[in-house]
Amino acid sequence: MARKKKEPLKCDPWMFRGEPFVSGMEEGYEGFVYLITMPDGKKYIGKKFFTGMRKQKGKKRRSKVTSNWETYFSSSETINNYVKEHGAEGIKREILSLHTLKRDVNFCEVMYQFQLNVLDAMDENGNRLYINENIQGKYFPGLVIGWKERSELDL
Repeated sequence: MARKKKEPLKCDPWMFRGEPFVSGMEEGYEGFVYLITMPDGKKYIGKKFFTGMRKQKGKKRRSKVTSNWETYFSSSETINNYVKEHGAEGIKREILSLHTLKRDVNFCEVMYQFQLNVLDAMDENGNRLYINENIQGKYFPGLVIGWKERSELDL
């Protein structure tokens, strides 16, 4: 039985420096770090590569293939479930930085996540501002929230 082809998700293009970032503009770059802002104001910092290595059906070797970066939202289950249920309208997708090396994409994602306190930033009601559930699978909100109160700092 043949699989049904999924219809491409209709979404606004990524924005970079206030301008749409569309196909063709990725030439010379490996990937980007992005900020997703949900309609309720919650945010998410992540990264996406323009290409990846995949093993094609019937081939022995892996080859470089273009990613789904134009319609990509996140690896976050929360965001992807929202998009499935409500669609992409009202979700703001911004590119924070473009990089020519994969290692720079990885480094800058982590740098932004720590600089913006994605694990412990709170709004005026005490709710977390960011949807990010961890940084590199090592740092989690439950482990870092309150670290300042438990520490003696000389910064």
